Amino acid sequence: MKKFCTNCGHANDQDNRICVECGASLTEEKQSSEKPAQTEPSVKTKKPLSLKTKILAAVALLFAASLIGVYSWGSETASADTVVTKFLEALENEDAGALVKQVQLSNGEAMTVKEAGAFIELYGNITPYELEDVASIEKNGKVIGIFDAHRVVIPTQKLSFSFPHDGLALSLNGELVTSADNSDGDYVFSGISPGLHEAEFLYEGELAEFQYPFQLEAYMYADSSVIDPIYVDLPVSSVMFGLELFNAEDPGANKVIIGKKEVSVNEYGETDDIGPLLLDGSTTARAEVIFPWGPQLSDPVDITSDYHMLEFSGLGEEQHAALIDQLKLFAEEYVQAFGTRDSNVFTTVTKDQLTEFKEGYESMEYYENLFMGSLTEIIVDEEAITILSDGKTVTANVELQIDGDYYYASETPEPEEMEVTASIDFVFDKESGKWLVSYYNEGAYVQDFTPTDTYEGSGKVFEKAMTSVEVEETDEEDRFAVDERSVEWLMSDYNDASVAAINAGDFSLVSGLIYGSGPRAEEQSDFIDYMYSEGITEEHLSTQMEKLEKLDDDYYEVTTIEKFIIHNEDGSNEKTYRTVTKLRVDTDGTYIYELISTTEI
Repeated sequence: MKKFCTNCGHANDQDNRICVECGASLTEEKQSSEKPAQTEPSVKTKKPLSLKTKILAAVALLFAASLIGVYSWGSETASADTVVTKFLEALENEDAGALVKQVQLSNGEAMTVKEAGAFIELYGNITPYELEDVASIEKNGKVIGIFDAHRVVIPTQKLSFSFPHDGLALSLNGELVTSADNSDGDYVFSGISPGLHEAEFLYEGELAEFQYPFQLEAYMYADSSVIDPIYVDLPVSSVMFGLELFNAEDPGANKVIIGKKEVSVNEYGETDDIGPLLLDGSTTARAEVIFPWGPQLSDPVDITSDYHMLEFSGLGEEQHAALIDQLKLFAEEYVQAFGTRDSNVFTTVTKDQLTEFKEGYESMEYYENLFMGSLTEIIVDEEAITILSDGKTVTANVELQIDGDYYYASETPEPEEMEVTASIDFVFDKESGKWLVSYYNEGAYVQDFTPTDTYEGSGKVFEKAMTSVEVEETDEEDRFAVDERSVEWLMSDYNDASVAAINAGDFSLVSGLIYGSGPRAEEQSDFIDYMYSEGITEEHLSTQMEKLEKLDDDYYEVTTIEKFIIHNEDGSNEKTYRTVTKLRVDTDGTYIYELISTTEI
């Protein structure tokens, strides 16, 4: 007989104690005999969870826990306090990579690692309070799309630099700053991240090209209107050039040459400002001047300052050689003309200088002075051949070695070695295409004369053939007669010799023209010593006789107008004097006896 489970109703064998279907107990409890039996309510047993259900439940629990963790992490990570903390930690650790994750620039751009490194260099020790004064903490995007992210916003800066030329660029940490504005020579560079940057100015122009590296300190200001100047001395500048010598008659024909650029000069021989030019000596400038003998280039000058004077040390190679040839020819003609007292032999002098020589030979003839000699050597300081400031004259210092003698017609010449120093000026004659002697100053004081070249003379002897009439004795009174012409020559020769003596500090150069026992001798010797000790030198320009008065048979008084250039430490000045001099005449000739007065006019 079957029995049924009271829980699920399933049929079980009589011997089953537990339902094979639901597992409920099949044992019946006996009822108390005193009370009617009561049926106990059935107990419903909970069905066990399946493995699938258990797994889903565990996943749900984990997900809920993760949400709680993510929320907690996101809230912490995105907070402003956390960003500031990480920002300061990155500064302390000098970690540019970590810093860029916490920073945003005020112009909306991200800070690069190089910019972060530059920021750390300058602001590595900034305090939170200092940071608060200039930077701000602002929301910047989302964290996992839920939480508001924050960043430290660093204000970008503006920097200015004065440079009056277009084309300047600024590079920071190897990156070109593109936000640059140039107005009237003042560059303003914007969007600069604060920090100590490895900077470089770049320029490429017509006359200069450079890269100038430097360290740039870009300070941080909250006020966006602040523009900090960049203090850098670039090795460039605008440069003005002046010509030491130039053709004032046609200044536009003269120019300054820098590389391939040619710049004209004004009427004063100067250019406008040219630039920019490098001042490190890597660039040179030259002048080209149109002289009477043709165009000539100056010596090149290394550009190192904002003003340069371009100078000509001497002639070009071709004209230098031509002048030396004329100098050698002139020296021969000079000895020949001097010996023969014939100025017609000259082919190398100007008309004015020819007149000077002719007057000198006439004076020799008047006094019956003769000369016999031969030119043996011409010694030249070729490095001192110089173009004078008028741009037309070239001067040379020479020494002529002559085997000769000065003598009177009644004497027999006894030649001996003579050294004749002279300063000779040349001008270029366009008509003949040759250099001509325009001024011959024999016995001139030549400072720092350094012989560089020696040329042989012909050695030919020149002298004047005297006739019997020329060597006759003349009446003593006529022979030593004094006239205005001879006195003017004497005074001019005396002033030439006096200047030479002052410049050389050598009284002997003039003593032969002064009466030995007269008051002028000692007076002039003392004057020469004083002028030489003070470093004062002179140039004799001209002497003209104004009046000649005979005092008695032995003395004359002459008034002359004399022009000199006086050189001293304060500069050079041209001065004109009216001088009254007493002359002594005796059987040997006419001499300077006494200085009566001299007055500047």
